[in-house]
Amino acid sequence: MSILKYIQRLQHMDSLIRRSATGGPEVFARKIGLCRSTLMDYLRELREIGAPIGYCKNRGSYFYKEEKQLFIGYTDYQLPKQIEHKVMGGTGAPRPAPQHHRWPLLARLGMAA
Repeated sequence: MSILKYIQRLQHMDSLIRRSATGGPEVFARKIGLCRSTLMDYLRELREIGAPIGYCKNRGSYFYKEEKQLFIGYTDYQLPKQIEHKVMGGTGAPRPAPQHHRWPLLARLGMAA
C-alpha cells in the first residue's frame, strides 16, 4: 500500500469518527475498505499516538472522547530560542532527532522515514 493511500484512509477514518458515522466495527471496516482485524490495528495505533477514540454501543459508532484533530502533513520548524544562540553557522539549523516510533504502523509496513 502506498503512503498516500494509507494517509487518505486515516483521513477518511477521522472524518467518519468525527461525525460519529462509522457504524459498528464490521460496517466501519467495510466503509474504509479493510477487514475487521486490520481496522482494529488502525484504531489501536491511532490510540497509541493519542487519539481519544471511544465506541458508543447506543449509537453503534466510534467517536472522539475529546475535541482533537488528526493532522498529517508538514509544518515549519522554529528553532527554540534557548538553542538558537548556540548555532555557529553552517548551511542549516540542527534538526530534531527522528521519531521512529511515532507511526508504528508505518514502520511495520515499511513506510516510515
